[in-house]
Amino acid sequence: MVKDTGDPLVEHGTPITVMSEPFQPKRPNGSAKISFIIDTTNLDGKELVAFETCYRLNEYSKGDDVTKADKTVVAEHKDLKDEGQTVKVSKEAKRVPPKTGDNNMLWLYGGLFATAMGSMLVLVIREYIKKRRQAKEDAEMLV
Repeated sequence: MVKDTGDPLVEHGTPITVMSEPFQPKRPNGSAKISFIIDTTNLDGKELVAFETCYRLNEYSKGDDVTKADKTVVAEHKDLKDEGQTVKVSKEAKRVPPKTGDNNMLWLYGGLFATAMGSMLVLVIREYIKKRRQAKEDAEMLV
């Protein structure tokens, strides 16, 4: 909803509605994170408020089309004054790169790789020296 007018946010002539993947609540008073992306090109300076409606999907099986499922409203949160669900659109807002979910410590893998390569180099040099000594000893025996 657009906060100053109370009108639904419309994109390409259609009010914006976001549906999450169906989930089974783990606790009666738990929470779920829902992410969505909208086009804010012409909304600079506007405040948008997310409204929530939670449905029970009657006779729904995993893999069924959620949009065609029979739904019963079990909870709603539609408060235009809720600051916790309000976002101010600003073109000067800092763009944050998306997270990939990769929290690995790259330096650790790099260090392990360098250690393995160093150990391998030491072994190759030792073998080379050993073979040269052996070849030298063999040459001295033939003389």
